[in-house]
Amino acid sequence: MAFLIDLLEEGALTDFSDIRNAYAKHKTAQDAYWNDLQTKAYSIYRGFEHHVGLAGQKFATPGKPEEAYCQVGVMESGKFKQVLGPSFSGSDLQVEFAIRLVVDESPISLPKKALIIQLRLGKSKDGYLARLKTSEGWFDFSISFAFAESELKNLYEAIALDVIDSMDESIFG
Repeated sequence: MAFLIDLLEEGALTDFSDIRNAYAKHKTAQDAYWNDLQTKAYSIYRGFEHHVGLAGQKFATPGKPEEAYCQVGVMESGKFKQVLGPSFSGSDLQVEFAIRLVVDESPISLPKKALIIQLRLGKSKDGYLARLKTSEGWFDFSISFAFAESELKNLYEAIALDVIDSMDESIFG
């Protein structure tokens, strides 16, 4: 606040153009921040899809068009909504997104079960912080600014293992 007192004593006046310029810089930084997170979140989805061998894999159910086994989207009112490009919702300087994974015994078998994997992605001083929601709570994964595939392997494996854990057959006796 001392800088403010110094400015006032010097008789400096702030013009609206100064405020407008500050806003333009803020908006540019904000857009770059969110665009980066959106792109990185989408690449997590693509990386997971490749990691489990589902890139381009589709299935068909009677009377419906083919669907991808793995889809990316957002949760709206507790329901998954697919998005075709990076357009995830953001809050608290994080993007929130979901991966819908359809599991079955084979591409032609019924029933098929859709599982929703919820994630958040934000930035940290050293890179990025990915958060995975599991049945046991949120788990954090640090990722460097390089965003190397080798760093993401642990996240992909955690997602896959959580999916497997969600299908615990021991609950049936």
